[in-house]
Amino acid sequence: MSLIKICLILILSIVYIPHGEGERVLVVTPIGTKSHKIFLMGISEALTKKGHHVTMVSAFEPDKERENIREVIIRNYTVDYLLKKAFEQTGTFTKFYFISTKACIDGLKQEHIQDLKKEKFDVIIMSVFFDYCYFSLIHHFKVPYVYASPLGIVTPYHKMVGNIDVPSISGSLLSEPAFPITFVKRLRTTLSNLMYTILNDYYLEPQMHSQCVKSGLCPADMPLISEIHKNVSLILINSVKTLEKPPRPSMPNVIHSGAAFIKSPKKLPKDLGEWIDASGEEGCIYFSLGSALNPDFLPEEHLKTLLKVFGSLKQRVLWKYNKPTIPDLPKNVKLQKWLPQNDVLGHPKVKLFITHGGLLSTHESVYNGVPVIGMPVFADQYANMAAVELEGFGRLMEWDKLEENIFRDMILEVINSKEYEVYNMDVWASILLVLLLTFYISWRVIKFILRKCFGPKVKGSKRKKE
Repeated sequence: MSLIKICLILILSIVYIPHGEGERVLVVTPIGTKSHKIFLMGISEALTKKGHHVTMVSAFEPDKERENIREVIIRNYTVDYLLKKAFEQTGTFTKFYFISTKACIDGLKQEHIQDLKKEKFDVIIMSVFFDYCYFSLIHHFKVPYVYASPLGIVTPYHKMVGNIDVPSISGSLLSEPAFPITFVKRLRTTLSNLMYTILNDYYLEPQMHSQCVKSGLCPADMPLISEIHKNVSLILINSVKTLEKPPRPSMPNVIHSGAAFIKSPKKLPKDLGEWIDASGEEGCIYFSLGSALNPDFLPEEHLKTLLKVFGSLKQRVLWKYNKPTIPDLPKNVKLQKWLPQNDVLGHPKVKLFITHGGLLSTHESVYNGVPVIGMPVFADQYANMAAVELEGFGRLMEWDKLEENIFRDMILEVINSKEYEVYNMDVWASILLVLLLTFYISWRVIKFILRKCFGPKVKGSKRKKE
């Protein structure tokens, strides 16, 4: 056989044969909202395309069957009782620190979750969101493990992975960006980061560890959570580097995997597509409060204002709502319990996305080039929408300032102004290039960690063998 033929065979093998030996990957995202699962499902699907087998643990039922992905569901989990007053009260995110220990233990002790210990896995991808009791799985399997953050890299996570954090310069994902950054703003961000770090390091982690050991779900010889952090291989964060505001420094073990869940928009179901098409030149507005916030939680005065404004518009309004109808529903408004959001945003007649400001919704709106009006409720949603307004591809509408004329004028401004449309086309072109690289980089790094960087092979005084 000639040298040329040998080279061709080698090239074809590298290009067309899946890279990997079909590792068994355990993905754990037990606490949080459905959007956390969606982010990790995007990473899981990328892994299965390379021949790996994924078992995903979450609190949400599967929406469909996926090849090589087995879903294990945690029963009786809900965050509705936390979010019921989210439109009227502040501090919703902070409450997770005080209720998550019980929720974590209640899920981990379920028999079918404990049965996972009888199986064999080659790597663990662990969501880090108030779920430290599940680190007992890391201790049990003693395999390489990777952290995943559905919020990006927030305050306590920097120390977990040895990342650089200078809140007075780079701000925080839980605080609204503003330029120029004043001394008061820098001080507020620094103190906020300090508070969350103290809550995590001196309250949440020790309590999770002690309660897990006390319940018998964690063995007595399990290291402290802070010690387990020292041997993590890397962290996958739900962030797009080019969209970070302000830009934040990160170490090589921080992998930006934002928008990894996004796929090319598909054609809408016939009835829905025809309804949007019938909106004519005026187009359609899409309104959604995301997967966690139940529209029933809306205060009555806010609901009335929304209905009045929507009914006064020439555009049609597609509203993700959990009921088939509501009193005084305008004729131009269509309610639907579930909608394929990315496909809806990809429809050329959709002129505006009114959103709660979740990170996934923000990424989808940018990907599809649809300007937004953000109406944030809790957690990182305020910072996400403040960054959107700062960048110029949307506006921020706070619930306590919601008023009929102001809201209507804002909608018309965003729809009719060409500056939002032009800006989004530029962003779309940039983000598309980033997305093409995201899947490839993520799975290559995980494969490298599996082979080269675990256990006794890792050198360094600060890393310890689990």
